[in-house]
Amino acid sequence: YSIARVLFDEKRARSSLVMWGEIGPTVHYEKDKPYDKRLWWDGLAYYSYDKSNLENESYKGTLKIKLYESDHINIRESILEGYTPCSPAMGYLPQTVNRIDKIIRNADSARIREKMEAIVNSECYVIEAKAPTGHYTVWIDPDHGYNIAKAELKKAPGDKLANDYVLPENDSLNIILNNVKFDKINEMWIPMEADCVTERENLTKESYHYKITEFVFNPKDSEPDSFSPADIPDGARVRFIDSNDLLLPERYTWNDGKVIDTNGKELNFR
Repeated sequence: YSIARVLFDEKRARSSLVMWGEIGPTVHYEKDKPYDKRLWWDGLAYYSYDKSNLENESYKGTLKIKLYESDHINIRESILEGYTPCSPAMGYLPQTVNRIDKIIRNADSARIREKMEAIVNSECYVIEAKAPTGHYTVWIDPDHGYNIAKAELKKAPGDKLANDYVLPENDSLNIILNNVKFDKINEMWIPMEADCVTERENLTKESYHYKITEFVFNPKDSEPDSFSPADIPDGARVRFIDSNDLLLPERYTWNDGKVIDTNGKELNFR
């Protein structure tokens, strides 16, 4: 099980995620001691905080920071796709990073089927596209704001995963989004609920149901500092990531909203 809260605008994103239950084949978290994952992208820096409550109670978690010299919109999109259980509602399928409309625009080929097809009680346009990340079939629902009513993604050998890993021979990945339910909020249709299944050949099959409990346009707390680390406990470790995605050896500490070195001096890293 997981509960997420997501805040985003055109360039920035923030996600907080708590998870419990059977997270993996050998990892189980109790509901009162969940796994805590938070991410921030403020347009120039990426922050990732995680705390496993399987650790010693004195462990305050780790905040990782990576700086960028210029805007890097893919970081924002990777947060929405990879760390948000309701990402299909935003148009992001697992293992895609980019939103479906962007993928289709840049696809090697794309077409609209001549006949519309019914999903529940709505006649939908059906778009097929072949991109480096796989073959997409998307059902667009004009009765519900032209949102996605269903989507299928098939990745075959030679297609890329989100991390640019190319699937080898005898490997494939199939993803299906269906049973989408919509609500009208502020005169706009929002996909609030759906099922998603991902199946990797000879490896794993995962299915999950997501439900958005609240969707707020222009929330009051969307101030500039909303996209910077907050609620990090004092004493959390701070590690920096270099341009090659390697952790730097120096360790720092989070204290009162600041990064502190081993001598107790604030580190001005921006």
